[in-house]
Amino acid sequence: MLGNKTAAIASLLKRDSLLKPEIESERNDLIIEGSLLTPWVREHGLSTVDPQRFEYTTGLVAEAFGVAKKPAMSDIYTDKFLPAQADRMMS
Repeated sequence: MLGNKTAAIASLLKRDSLLKPEIESERNDLIIEGSLLTPWVREHGLSTVDPQRFEYTTGLVAEAFGVAKKPAMSDIYTDKFLPAQADRMMS
């Protein structure tokens, strides 16, 4: 999807021949620019978790489900299986 848009769209068309390549190309661009390449991702790389956002979100979930003790980030997330940050940087 990121490295070869033409191949990504060709893959979609194999799965659903009713799709229109020009529409899927626009949809691809919208997703990448609007959802994937956020300012955070551009600065920190793909799959880098924002600790403040993580804490806020887990707090909301813990409150919604009545969890007595909110889990720490280290209890449920690790980045040790990710490629090096330099390899996850997007332009």
